[in-house]
This record gives sequence, C-alpha cells and structure tokens, in this order.
Amino acid sequence: MGLEAPIIEVSEKRRARRRTTGARVGVRALGKQRVETRLLDISRYGFRVAAERLAPGSSVWLKLADSEPQLARVVWSDQYASGCVFLEPLDQMIYRTALRTAGIATTIIA
Repeated sequence: MGLEAPIIEVSEKRRARRRTTGARVGVRALGKQRVETRLLDISRYGFRVAAERLAPGSSVWLKLADSEPQLARVVWSDQYASGCVFLEPLDQMIYRTALRTAGIATTIIA
C-alpha cells in the first residue's frame, strides 16, 4: 500500500496538478554530466527537482527509475530548485511507474 502524496494545486501556468515526491533521480543538462538529485514534485507535463542554477530555457534529461531519460526544458531555477516542463507529456505508464517507485499510491484519473 503506497503513501498518499499531497497534491500541489494547479497554478494558472500549469496544465495538471503535481504530486509531491522525494524520489532519487538523475538530471543531465545537455553536454554536462548527470547529477543525482531529489525529485520534489511531478505531473505528466512537468517536474521540480532539487537542482540549483539550471539555465532557464536550456534542455535537460530527467532519468526516472525503470524508464528511458525524458527530455524537458528548464522554465525557472533558483538557489534551491529548478522547475521544468517536458517537451512531450509523460506516457501514463511511465508516470504511474515513477509514482509507484516513489511509494505513492497511483489511483490516478488522467
């Protein structure tokens, strides 16, 4: 039985609610080495990671457990975290697997 994660409210700029998670993931900016970090929240359309000073507008790869790296664009970044949008929405199965891996219940209506 998974833990129910808090759902982050949808802002005017987001297409879907994000689920809070603390999963370990890999993030790699193009031309850079992969960095292991914490996935703070995720939806099928975007995510926030504990990776500081990623350049807004730049492309990054997010490596979730049991899936191929997913390409995203950095929307904002500060000294604590970076928010990104996937170039293509995550496949529903990849999204559910990422939540399950993080120990989050996956009763999700898309």
